[in-house]
Amino acid sequence: MVGIVGSAVVFSWAYNLLRDTSGILLDRIPVSSDLPDEIRKAIQSDGDSVVTDLHVWQVGAGKFAAIVSLVAHEPKSCETYQERLREHEELVHLTIETHLCSEPHIFSIPAVSS
Repeated sequence: MVGIVGSAVVFSWAYNLLRDTSGILLDRIPVSSDLPDEIRKAIQSDGDSVVTDLHVWQVGAGKFAAIVSLVAHEPKSCETYQERLREHEELVHLTIETHLCSEPHIFSIPAVSS
């Protein structure tokens, strides 16, 4: 009887541990998070930069990492883009890749208002 109770306690503990950490272990971002949209909005706020690739994943409880690739006719420094995201304290690791757009200005991208 003690063995059955002990195994139930261990099973309950293991189930809760897997439930709480599976998203982190699988590099998933919670569905309810609007962090990708906020990152895209902050980067594209100048009207010239366009996010071409964005990956956001959870690395800890309430902590996220992101890789952002962007194209601009006049790219700013990576530090400038990082400063735009400084308010997101949950973003603990950020990699930014900038590319110069060699195409002419065919259309202008409206600046995103905050």
